Amino acid sequence: MRGQRRAAEIPGSSDASYETQGPGFVTEPPSRVEFTNVNGGRVDCTVRGNPLPTVDWLAADGGSITSILGIRHVLGNGTIQFPAFEAEAFRQDVHWAIYKCSAVNSVGAVVSRDVTVRAETAVSGIALKENVEEKI
Repeated sequence: MRGQRRAAEIPGSSDASYETQGPGFVTEPPSRVEFTNVNGGRVDCTVRGNPLPTVDWLAADGGSITSILGIRHVLGNGTIQFPAFEAEAFRQDVHWAIYKCSAVNSVGAVVSRDVTVRAETAVSGIALKENVEEKI
């Protein structure tokens, strides 16, 4: 059977079969995440599959994103964490951006819907929001 192995073929296995499975979302990230610079925020992406999928976060241009010390932390469990930050540390490419969660294993791949991240500064949230929207 394609995608399956008998338990006898897998050392230490007691299951009747070993079935491979392409990635699927346990928790797909929401379409929008809003937070303030005072509290910070996070976006979770939980996936399943066999073998266990590798989770990657993508920017709007399709490129992989990485952690930026003190600004954005891409964690190995599928979470992007945005720590609290000073208003002056606001970065439009990080705090006012679109991301996607991607999960890949040897069986297949899955990509989430767009996740719109919006951070506002507590000091001048309205002015900042209007200014950024004018640039978009």
